[in-house]
Amino acid sequence: MLYVGIFVIGIASWLDFLGVVKGLWVYHVDVLFTIPAYILWDFSVLPVTVMFLLQFHPQFHPFWKALFLAGGSAFGGTFF
Repeated sequence: MLYVGIFVIGIASWLDFLGVVKGLWVYHVDVLFTIPAYILWDFSVLPVTVMFLLQFHPQFHPFWKALFLAGGSAFGGTFF
């Protein structure tokens, strides 16, 4: 589970960073002037959600898991 969490943190942070650098989206709120706003989302919500789904619902089809995570990420990301 720890490896899965670290993998999700790495992929989510990398994709978020690329999106910000390429200008695909902008975060208007900074948590601190040295910490970007997406760090809280990438380092807490996404890995915990993925690990929760893997631990408690291993029989779900991977497509439904991906759809749930993509929808939750898109909906939850609008608040940051």
